[in-house]
Amino acid sequence: MEMWASLSEDELVRAGRDALRGLRFSRARDLFEEYLRRLTKEGRGAPAGVLANYALAVGRTGDVKHGITLCLAALKTNRKVAEVYYCLAQLYLMAGSRKMAVETVSQGLACGPAHIGLRETQDRMGVRGSPIVPFLHRDNPINVHLGRALRGRSKKRGSVVAA
Repeated sequence: MEMWASLSEDELVRAGRDALRGLRFSRARDLFEEYLRRLTKEGRGAPAGVLANYALAVGRTGDVKHGITLCLAALKTNRKVAEVYYCLAQLYLMAGSRKMAVETVSQGLACGPAHIGLRETQDRMGVRGSPIVPFLHRDNPINVHLGRALRGRSKKRGSVVAA
């Protein structure tokens, strides 16, 4: 785009991430698209973290499925970037796949235990506690009813249960 022509690649990425943090998703998407267009023109690949940020912006502007696909591509290029796991977890939550989000957050914290976004996401989703009666499966009605009674949690799916 003409309006981004004066910005360097670093400035594009910085502005894109600022827009993402500021919840200006369309602007973030446009900035990352310009950055990726420049890299593609020069035959260079995008860093995994930037591609994941772009994927999150794409998902937040309405195309969650494409955002997940882009984020998985970023993950294939580098599995050691916690930001990629964070973006993928956010996209999974947007798609309604809490189970995949929980797994993704866990994997992300394994490679980046200090990542604030992953920590906040984990806190928001909650951590599943161990079953009250350990030799019974957690879905056993005895464990379900005892857990609700002792931990004071509702029947609502996805409620937070402390360990």
